[in-house]
Amino acid sequence: MSKRVVFIFMIVCSLLNGCHQESLPSTQQDNQSKSSITPENPCTYLRQDIQHIDNRSTVEALEQVNFRLKQCLPQFSLNDRTLLIYATTAMYQRFLFADRTPEQQQYFEQYAINTSAYPTLQQNYESHFSKRDQYLIEHQSNAAYYELYDSGNNRTKYRRQPSYLRDIFAPFLPAAEQMFIVNLARQNEQPVISDNTFNLTWQEIADRAQFWESYTISYPNSIFFEDAQRLKFAYTRFLFHGLPNMPISTNYEGEENIHPEALKEIQALANNGHSQLSEKAMKFLKFIEIPVTTRDLKLPIELSPVEQRSKRAETIKDMKQLDQYIGLYDPLSFDSTHINRDCFSDSICVTHLGSISTSFTTKQDF
Repeated sequence: MSKRVVFIFMIVCSLLNGCHQESLPSTQQDNQSKSSITPENPCTYLRQDIQHIDNRSTVEALEQVNFRLKQCLPQFSLNDRTLLIYATTAMYQRFLFADRTPEQQQYFEQYAINTSAYPTLQQNYESHFSKRDQYLIEHQSNAAYYELYDSGNNRTKYRRQPSYLRDIFAPFLPAAEQMFIVNLARQNEQPVISDNTFNLTWQEIADRAQFWESYTISYPNSIFFEDAQRLKFAYTRFLFHGLPNMPISTNYEGEENIHPEALKEIQALANNGHSQLSEKAMKFLKFIEIPVTTRDLKLPIELSPVEQRSKRAETIKDMKQLDQYIGLYDPLSFDSTHINRDCFSDSICVTHLGSISTSFTTKQDF
């Protein structure tokens, strides 16, 4: 009997020891769990928070996202930084969207165009603005990186300030992309066109045409290469055409019929090296000396029905003959986004989408 008692006693002790040993890992696990708890990384949900910004968001929420971007960009890969450029562009489009009735649109335009009398007009018309416009106008500031902007053709709208990408993204991008953003931010700080006229001198137009031509040659692998081509073409066209309400010529017949300041810049380009722009300038000077009858014979142009009915039909024909002669054509004319591509309001070119996206946007959407 005593042997049986001893045996049972040994079994009980063994079980008790086993239980005690099993409890140790549990205690260690709790300690490890406590030691592994760390503050949440503020960059973890940045993408989701960017997507959540829309036209119901506050300025404070927008500024908080921008603050976190400044902190987090150094931690992201170059590919992620690039995607965030386009994601934040869509973010601002959503944030600045104001849904207006026709009456509200009329009052908004009337208020925004008369910028010299903001306080008085705000008091008179504030009740006629949409709620979103009331909020955006009240809170626009450099801190939030948005403002009212004259987009040309007597149209005023909100825009993200060009300094946004320059300040927040450019320091963390390669040289090519950094150069694009920094220079376009400077060029677009003020509107290029207002009231259907240039806010630039002809020398500035020529300088910008040369800069963007040089950029496309120096940085063919830049993610902004196609937009640099757009800018090169736009400023080259400005130089040789002017604007519909501010043409450099109505007939391109002799130097005396060319805007004198534009002619001066074209002559300087023709005498300055062997760039593509210089070659076009030399051909321009030859073209304006060709008799009209010879042009019509050697450079036949067929105008569209709309162009034929235009009061500027002859000028349009002359411009098309000029373009054919000097080789001025849009390299991206078959790009489906070309018509809505805006290179004059931000520090990158953007497409103004018909329906504002709420998804994490990719480069292809812009």
